[in-house]
Amino acid sequence: MGKIFFHAYDPQDQNAEDMLESGFRILPSSGKFPLKHWNDMTLPSWTARYLVSDRDGLGDAVYLLTFRPFSILPDIIKQKYFKGDLALLPFPGSLIPWGSKEYISLSETLYNAIQFPMLRLVTRNEENFGIRVPQSGWFHEPAPDKEKPEILEELLLNTYVRTSRWDHSSRTEDPLLNGKEIDAVAQTLFNTTLPALDLYNKPMARNVQILDEHFKLLLDGRKPGRRR
Repeated sequence: MGKIFFHAYDPQDQNAEDMLESGFRILPSSGKFPLKHWNDMTLPSWTARYLVSDRDGLGDAVYLLTFRPFSILPDIIKQKYFKGDLALLPFPGSLIPWGSKEYISLSETLYNAIQFPMLRLVTRNEENFGIRVPQSGWFHEPAPDKEKPEILEELLLNTYVRTSRWDHSSRTEDPLLNGKEIDAVAQTLFNTTLPALDLYNKPMARNVQILDEHFKLLLDGRKPGRRR
């Protein structure tokens, strides 16, 4: 935590006591999280010296670490933040993906559902450096009568770029740029024709999680049921 703090606010290498004197404080979020199992977590012992409560005046606080939604923060914290006298860590706007009621509700049946909105902040990444990010987004498979989607087509991601060793990408190249096969998402997931069942084009439904337009779980391919 200290390295992150001083990298963002101070180039000098300082210790835990310096963080305290600089005005670094922590406001616990127990009982304020939207997910029940998050409220059972215990803070690590190193946080004890920095802890403050809702009743504290925060007169000496300059940097406040808290994961509470901004709407339920104490008024004194909001006022200091708007005046520029207090830095909130992390930035409140970055917590927006955690507040979607639909995904919070879905997390009762799908543990990691609350993480889904974060995938929409970045594009798919298959490069050898950085964090691997799977493709995420809405797709629409039209009915025989060419039914149009109910959302803007600009928001749809109806294709999937397949990659393989035969694309001959170097270690520093983005394999997605050299992908020679682009299939419809529905075909990528469920196609069972003979050409699709070769070494590289097998259906990928077992690797995905699919929701409907009402944020209800249609398929959790990572947890297939036992065939009877």
